[in-house]
Order: sequence, then C-alpha cells, then structure tokens
Amino acid sequence: MQRKLMLAVLVLTGALAAIPQVMAAGAVYRWVDKDGSVHYGDRIPDGVEGSLINVRPNTVQLVSPEKSKVPESAAGIAADAAAREGEAPELSIAEQRRQDRAENRRKNAEEARKIAVRREIMRSQKSRVERPRVLVYDEKGDAHRMDDDERETRLNEANAYLAENCSQ
Repeated sequence: MQRKLMLAVLVLTGALAAIPQVMAAGAVYRWVDKDGSVHYGDRIPDGVEGSLINVRPNTVQLVSPEKSKVPESAAGIAADAAAREGEAPELSIAEQRRQDRAENRRKNAEEARKIAVRREIMRSQKSRVERPRVLVYDEKGDAHRMDDDERETRLNEANAYLAENCSQ
C-alpha cells in the first residue's frame, strides 16, 4: 500500500512538473466573434475564423551583469569594494544621471542659500542707508559720516540687487 502511494506521488509530481512545458508548447489562437469581441484560446470554436498566434514561452534568462552596468541594488556594494581596492566603480548610466541630478540639486541649494544671505545683507544695508545720517567705519576702525553721494550709490546698489533677486 505504501509503495503504491509513493509511486502515485512520484507520477503526480512528474506530471505536475511537465505541465508548464506542455502548456507553453500549446498553440494559442485568436478569433473575433459575431459581436466584434476579440477572444484568445487553445482552440477556435466551430464556424468561426481565427488565426494562430506566435507566443514565445515565458522564460527567465539569467545574465551576469557587465562591470559597466552595475545594478542599483549592487551600486553601494560595488562602491565599497572599489573603495577598498582604490578605484572608482563604473556606474550604470541611470546611476550616473541620479548622481548628476543630486549634485545639481546640491549646487542649486547652495546658490539659493548664498542669494538669500546676500539678499538679507542688501536689505539690512538698504534700511541703514535710507537714514539721513549714516556712520561707517573704515579699515582702521575710524568712524565717519557717509556723504549723500556714497549713501545714494549704496542705496541704488541695494535696490537694484533686491529688484533683480527678490520677488518683493
């Protein structure tokens, strides 16, 4: 009894293992019914014209990646290994583009920060220079009053910068 059960299990296992190959080898047909609906199946119904469809089997092909095409998930591992070996890893085009975009975002953020700092300096300078009597200090630390021409020049510089770099 146990031998028959074991034999049945083996036969069933073999049959189940062969099903995908048998199904992949089967033909697929396409036909249109009288209502205009498109159908696909392993056989065409009687009285309906159809055509055989060439279907490639769904196979998975394992390919080892080339050195120049490092997958995203392995990019960090490759970078660590390359750093240990003293060489820069060759990244995929997509990874290079990601790094370029990140670098551009970093540069743009730094530039925006510099503009914001300069904007605040100009606003501060404008508010100080708008007063009629402005004290300025030279390189030696001596204080003197800013004359009207110098005050107007600095005020015009601040206004021009703020007009160009501010939305206000």
